[in-house]
Amino acid sequence: MRRYLSLHPEQPSSFSSEELDTLDALLQRVIEELHIVDQADRNEAAGRILSLYTLGGRSLDEILEITVRLHRNGITPGGRRSDEPTPKRVRTERQRRKLVRSLG
Repeated sequence: MRRYLSLHPEQPSSFSSEELDTLDALLQRVIEELHIVDQADRNEAAGRILSLYTLGGRSLDEILEITVRLHRNGITPGGRRSDEPTPKRVRTERQRRKLVRSLG
């Protein structure tokens, strides 16, 4: 986790040494469970863990479970599947009518 934070200075870095040790241990558990060898996958997992941890309200076991599930399902930290194109925006009925009027 320390390496991830050093590579991403935009992330909050006001964690105590004990918190960083805990997050490092959690990241290591994720890496072992998912058999991650790629640095990009490691960074993705670290980003997920950090996001879930900073939101609060979840135990470390819940953070582990969610991180593993998202990684296995191919969900990127931005919330979309990494192997699919960006989803199209769903338009409301009002937006559709306005679009039709502007085109026609």
